[in-house]
Amino acid sequence: HVGIAGPLELDYYEPGRVVDSVGVVRPWRGVIGGTARGLTLDCQGCADVDLLSGFNLFVRCDAVQAVGPMDEGFFLYCEDTEWCVRMRKKGWRLLHVPAARVWHKGSQSTGWGSPLMYYYTTRNQLRLFSMHFPYALPSALIRSALRGLKLVRYRRWPQCWGVVRGCWDWMRGKLGMAQIRRLRRRRDEA
Repeated sequence: HVGIAGPLELDYYEPGRVVDSVGVVRPWRGVIGGTARGLTLDCQGCADVDLLSGFNLFVRCDAVQAVGPMDEGFFLYCEDTEWCVRMRKKGWRLLHVPAARVWHKGSQSTGWGSPLMYYYTTRNQLRLFSMHFPYALPSALIRSALRGLKLVRYRRWPQCWGVVRGCWDWMRGKLGMAQIRRLRRRRDEA
């Protein structure tokens, strides 16, 4: 049964540029992410995938009833990924439909590259790994540390602070909306 179908995501500001709206699960690499490259399309022009971006999904009602809603503890970023992981674990297929196209204005909630984006992606990726792939959590922690060190190297202090706070709040079990005012102020200073 197909539980979710998702379109090809195109960048709103660069309409010909494809955004990674599908993904693969390779937790041992410390990241769960996407690429549309190398997908094998079936005779109808669709492909089974591990993950679909949550910006635009077509979801069966019985799939939601079987799996439950998205986890609000994530608040921003990774909530769609975690939902897709649960869907697949319950036996639902995720279908990428590249003939359906949607133009997306990405990162409007946080601002691309903002401390807030780094905070939520770091915290929520660690939460996702601890929930579904605990054996690969060391890889995710290393990946987060490397992300932080890269930001230090380029002297992007507010973004580095977002990574550090994301790790700290994940360790404390802090969920949902958090640290927005302080991290937004830091984004504006950057």
